[in-house]
Amino acid sequence: MQEVVHHNLERHSNIIVTLLDSMKAFDTLWHKGLLVKLYIYGVRGLTWLLIYEMYQNMRSCVQFKGKCSKWFNLKRGVRQGGVLSAVFYLVFINDLLRQLDESPYGSMLFNLRVSSTVQADDIALISTTSKGMKTLIDICQTYSENWGFRFSSAKSEVLKFCSSKCAIISQSLKLYGADIPVVTSTKHVGIILNAECKSMSRTLNACRILRATALSVMKSGIHPSFLNPLTCSKIVFQMCYPKAMFACELWYGLSNTELTMLERSHKYICKIIQGLPARTRSDKCTSLLGWLPVECYIDKCKLQFFGRLCRMDNNLLPKRILLLTTF
Repeated sequence: MQEVVHHNLERHSNIIVTLLDSMKAFDTLWHKGLLVKLYIYGVRGLTWLLIYEMYQNMRSCVQFKGKCSKWFNLKRGVRQGGVLSAVFYLVFINDLLRQLDESPYGSMLFNLRVSSTVQADDIALISTTSKGMKTLIDICQTYSENWGFRFSSAKSEVLKFCSSKCAIISQSLKLYGADIPVVTSTKHVGIILNAECKSMSRTLNACRILRATALSVMKSGIHPSFLNPLTCSKIVFQMCYPKAMFACELWYGLSNTELTMLERSHKYICKIIQGLPARTRSDKCTSLLGWLPVECYIDKCKLQFFGRLCRMDNNLLPKRILLLTTF
């Protein structure tokens, strides 16, 4: 998504992103509709019968204060935490994704048309015009009505990325007749998106999570008073940094101020792991644990991400985008 947004902004084009929220996506999946989809996509014979039996005569009840309600039949929903649940949901909405992909109203990235990005039940629609976005939303609305589920207009969000050389987009977008709220910043699949392309809120959030999770882990007993500082540092680094620096491989253009903020949080954690005073020289603290600057951690994540992209099949969309933007 970020590649598409910045590609259009660099070419002085506005771009609209709509994040659709599916209401209780996994809990409301229509069993009969899922079985039809699986059959159409070639799941036949014993495999189809096995899935059919899995979702026949499903019953549930509500337990409260040790007491259970009457049992009732379930005609919708896939098992929470089930290995196949996410796959079943993607099969269920695959025709919707095809319709969006075939629509001429999506945004362009060189010669590729990108109308949507999907991660499980998180669907993001991308278009350069209000008319195009309305068409994409109508496609989603019609599909949801035909297949027995709904998107939430109140929880869905619109981000309008406006180029300085284009008119500001002012038209409202509707879903089921209700306006979709327009926001300047939101979180999508764990990544903070900002319509003004500012990253300070993302950096502040990373610093806050880094400090909070490190202190929480240490309060649970991972402390230099009980464990070797090297052991503490390894546990804290593996538990806290992936959470706080999630998707840092997609970060770009960090200012010196933001790098300084991240580095201060990094050094603060390094000191408390060793039980050292706050005024201890930072370079000595990091060298004792063998920690590199936080910028090195970000660069390492970027290189690993680049390696995964390079190993992808050339027919996959991320690899095609990489080839178009690099060569």
